Amino acid sequence: MPARSYPAQPLFADPSEKEVWQALIAQLPADAAVVCNLKILDTNKQYEMDFIVLWPEVGVAVLEVKGGNVTPNEDATFTQKDAKDSREIDPMGQATSNAYELKRFLAKKSSIQNFSARPTVVLPYADIPSSYSRPTIPRTVIHDHVDIVSLADRISRDLLSHHFRPTALEVHAILTALSVPLAQQKSLTELGLERENQVAELTEQQFAILDLCIAMPKFSILGSAGCGKTFIAIEQSRRRAAAGDRVLFLCYNYGLSEYIRRRFETFPENERPTHIGTLHSLGNKWGMKFDVQSSDDFWDSQLPGLLIEHLKTMPAELKYDTIVIDEAQDFHSDWWNVVLGALKDYDKGRIYAFGDIRQGIFRQATDIPLQESKLHLDKNLRNSLPIAELAALCVEEPLQLSGLDGPPVTWIETTTHGAEDAANKEVARLISQGWNPADICVLTTGSRHEVQRKEGEGALSRPYWKKYFEEDAIYHCTTSGFKGLERRVVVLAMNGWKEEERKKDILYTAVTRARDVLVICGSKEEITQAGGKEFFKKLTRSA
Repeated sequence: MPARSYPAQPLFADPSEKEVWQALIAQLPADAAVVCNLKILDTNKQYEMDFIVLWPEVGVAVLEVKGGNVTPNEDATFTQKDAKDSREIDPMGQATSNAYELKRFLAKKSSIQNFSARPTVVLPYADIPSSYSRPTIPRTVIHDHVDIVSLADRISRDLLSHHFRPTALEVHAILTALSVPLAQQKSLTELGLERENQVAELTEQQFAILDLCIAMPKFSILGSAGCGKTFIAIEQSRRRAAAGDRVLFLCYNYGLSEYIRRRFETFPENERPTHIGTLHSLGNKWGMKFDVQSSDDFWDSQLPGLLIEHLKTMPAELKYDTIVIDEAQDFHSDWWNVVLGALKDYDKGRIYAFGDIRQGIFRQATDIPLQESKLHLDKNLRNSLPIAELAALCVEEPLQLSGLDGPPVTWIETTTHGAEDAANKEVARLISQGWNPADICVLTTGSRHEVQRKEGEGALSRPYWKKYFEEDAIYHCTTSGFKGLERRVVVLAMNGWKEEERKKDILYTAVTRARDVLVICGSKEEITQAGGKEFFKKLTRSA
């Protein structure tokens, strides 16, 4: 049996911590305990301990974990580099300070005599020379990426040279004394706020791609779900509007266009596009009169033809210098002629297309034009690690997973017909746990949810979308209608498929709408057919 973990399913702010936790749990014996992310508040300071290893008859270690590229300095410090910057750190100083604070805390809260803990440093992505030595830091208390595979053995050898070896009863007493601060573990809400800050920082870094292609008048940026394409598209629109361009911002579905419109309301007027809307709203924008038909052929081919004819007589001053397209994989090929015709000047005009071929769930997606200037983003910023790891199994290209940790994805076994009822029960459970209804979205893979069906055509209207943007309420939507949007919690009801041949793309799109928590309600057969065997194995292991 693996070692005990407190809490059993901890949440981590950094992937390096999760990697160390997995190694400890797998390598330590069943009678050992690992306390994770412990916070102790002193009068003037809060101490945060990444891990405490409690090992009966062996000892106690307080671990400080540092991710990123870490290299030793001449003194007792290290240099840590990551995507943001380079900084000097003192992990041994932190571990030592935490070990002393733990001793002071237990002296007040328990009757354990002669307690002592060994400060330890773990650098899971570093390569520390075996010859490394400092007066205050022996190499035996530093564990790098090579040492992770034998981390427990290395900790054991170091602790056995130390004088304090707790009995099983003393380990129990320590855990009892730590029960109050353990109850104050970092909450999912706190991690959610950290994720929001991290996404904002990483997205700012992604803007650098726009600086690299500043001289390119036409390009496409392709990337997986959650890589920040929409934010980059908004930033590019803002830059071009600020430069004095008439900017047209297009996407395919109404919900995403409404989200983008609301984002731009926070910008100065001179940094907003001239028009933001869907492809299908252009006729109204340009004052055209035509009879609307409900067929796909009308929207995909006939309407584009009418718009192209209209553009031939449109004054140049009403056309656009720049056109930005989000979710460009949804554009039918005939719509690209409308885009080109809407430019004031084809040669000087700018077109920037953003998309993800794997999210072509309205039709069989083809590659996006602008082939000569195609850029790629492959870093998932939005989803928690368990969600991103599951989504990665739906795509062939490797993804860089940069999100914070989160709870395991939950699987609720149900039939296709029972998926909506199962989802409703999960929503009730989540609310009983303290989730705000406004954090929750219920998505369906096939027909609309019963809540949407009762709305009729109103489910596609502006007032219905107001629920998502303004009301403190659960939102119900089909996966296709919610594409490009997100919520902290998604409950997915696998209630059939609108288009059987695009099961995997629909599942991938649905999974990546969740930032923190994902619950999948469906049968083993449906999930395996859509996501594949590895997807189902990963899901059930997580659940």
